[in-house]
Amino acid sequence: MSAKRVAVVGAGPSGLAAARHFSADSSFECHVYEQGSDLGGTWVLSEHVGNEPDGRPVHSSMYKNLRTNLPKEIMSFPRFPFDDKLGTFLSCEEVLEYLHKFADHYGLRKMMRFDHLVCEIKPLNPSESLTIWELRIRDLKGEVEFVQHYDAVVVANGHNSEPYWPQFDGLEMYEGKILHSHDYRDAANYKNEDLLIIGGSFSALDILLQVAKHATHVTISHHLKELKVKIPENVTEVSDVLKFDQDKVHFTDGQSRKFDTVIMCTGFNYAFPFLHPGCKITTCGYGVEPLYKHFINIEHPTMCLLVLANHVSPLQLADLEVRFFKKLLLGESALPSKSEMYEELKKDQKMRKEKLGLGPRHAHKMGCLQKKHYDDLANTAGMEGVHPDIANYILKAQDDFCVLSSQCSE
Repeated sequence: MSAKRVAVVGAGPSGLAAARHFSADSSFECHVYEQGSDLGGTWVLSEHVGNEPDGRPVHSSMYKNLRTNLPKEIMSFPRFPFDDKLGTFLSCEEVLEYLHKFADHYGLRKMMRFDHLVCEIKPLNPSESLTIWELRIRDLKGEVEFVQHYDAVVVANGHNSEPYWPQFDGLEMYEGKILHSHDYRDAANYKNEDLLIIGGSFSALDILLQVAKHATHVTISHHLKELKVKIPENVTEVSDVLKFDQDKVHFTDGQSRKFDTVIMCTGFNYAFPFLHPGCKITTCGYGVEPLYKHFINIEHPTMCLLVLANHVSPLQLADLEVRFFKKLLLGESALPSKSEMYEELKKDQKMRKEKLGLGPRHAHKMGCLQKKHYDDLANTAGMEGVHPDIANYILKAQDDFCVLSSQCSE
């Protein structure tokens, strides 16, 4: 029997997990397509904003002095720990070096096609149970396009590249300097400025603490009960933004002020511009459907979209999802019927809305649900789950991500 051909889109952490497991089995022939010139995905720090010198869009949202908000014990791939000599919270450079070591250890570079942009993925026989996938690919160095066919597709393009911009009244008329955290690079660029940060999650707080060392004053607009950090003396908290006008920002508590720079730390949209409508995957930017267990395409189960879930241990989840998908392709485990998968999806959506009070932007948020989710993936596919030592770290950390931890534990 000929090997099954598997295409992986992206050579970031999730793409590396896929490459590792599919390359280890002679039943598969695996190719990884990466639009960048090297591996690492979002962990590649670029000094550029907007476009790289060669014209391609900047993919990464990394910035100087970024450190992970998860300890290294739960940032690693299974059985491939970070160096013990490293600190608990890692710099982006340390994570990138780790990913290179992982790729070299498992000999993954030989299957990678750098400077190759996947332009379109299309099912050729959408009415049949086993889809043949046609990929249209552009060689960015040779400036040529070609077509390849595969038995399965792993989408691992990441989800921290397309900024989410809230719709504020008057934003289009605002003449001040405004940027999304995707384009933030160095706190020193804001020396002696009066800044506004919009948002209250991890990137907002990290950027807040960095720019406060250089700025004259920083205002942070959020709607949390309290911030999870001790704010410096030159920081002021305000309510949500009400609207913008030509030169001011107005807040719901009645205040209005001028700022030198506004930084939107408002998260990112899921985006798959290369997926043909025939793939049947839709997204409003923050929820992706229809997915079984948050990653298997229900309409075409030989396609998976890795690590859409957030507030998770991402490399551990990537490994679980890849092994789950691999067992499906090998016929070692089976999916429920399509109707049963849709029923499970609806049940999950109802639980999130009615029990946890989570809105549409949290369609894939795990937090205190994550340990249960990892166990469910392992048990469903009949495979080894997260190592108990790692699971203990996750259990200790997951309350930091939980919206309603007491309800999640029920």
